[in-house]
Amino acid sequence: MKVNKKKNVIETPSPVPRAATARSGTQSIERAAQLLRLVAAHQRDGVRLTQLADLAQLDVSTTYRILKCLVEEGLIEQRMPDKAYALGLLSFEIGLAAMQRSPLLERAIPAMKAIAAETGDTVYLVVRSGDEAVCLHREEGSFPIKALMLEVGGRRALGVGAGGLHLLSSLADDEIEQVCARNRAAIAQFRGLSIAELRDMVRDTRERGYGVSRDRLTEGVSGIGVAIPNPDGTPYAAISVAAISSRLHPERYAEVVKVIQHAIARFLTER
Repeated sequence: MKVNKKKNVIETPSPVPRAATARSGTQSIERAAQLLRLVAAHQRDGVRLTQLADLAQLDVSTTYRILKCLVEEGLIEQRMPDKAYALGLLSFEIGLAAMQRSPLLERAIPAMKAIAAETGDTVYLVVRSGDEAVCLHREEGSFPIKALMLEVGGRRALGVGAGGLHLLSSLADDEIEQVCARNRAAIAQFRGLSIAELRDMVRDTRERGYGVSRDRLTEGVSGIGVAIPNPDGTPYAAISVAAISSRLHPERYAEVVKVIQHAIARFLTER
């Protein structure tokens, strides 16, 4: 409230419309969630402020204010002396609480153990989280050379990796284009993968009926991924098998896919 001396009246500032206030609050939550996902994706090495701002397409000052709040709440922490950000203890506590009663994990883990025992290779469970695929669980087979390409809690752009590729390929064309547009920078980090190449991989995946990643993430390592459908048929998770490429060669694809599909079909009947 202020006095207008020229008019000799008291003026009251116009209230901020509720819709605008609500939108501002929602946008702040969206940005905080986006930054949390980006920090989680770089958990092993940490990620610097300027890199986060660039990945989130936010200005540095806005990014810093949100990160400061997340640090104060314990959701992230800033490592010293490099000042890189990583997930904080509260994020781990929330994740552990969510995992304790996960129906998907309860059903999938026995199936993954069976796949690992039969193939001898490393088995991954990933779920879609927005524009990314997140690893929920990993089982190692008996073969001495392990393909440990993704840790539990690790994130990748949807479409990168065999499981994420089958999940992306299951979406409608317009949604795929939207996801790819938002993930363009993240996708390019994987051996220079382009959107055009990813479109070709989606086409091949649809024709094949499962995802294949051969020497794409790491030279000499390949993966086979099969999506897990919801009751309505919409995929929400995927199981993949990874091994050195000389072991997981094209002649073996059908055999491995059959093992994965059989295990998925078995635990889907237990719903």
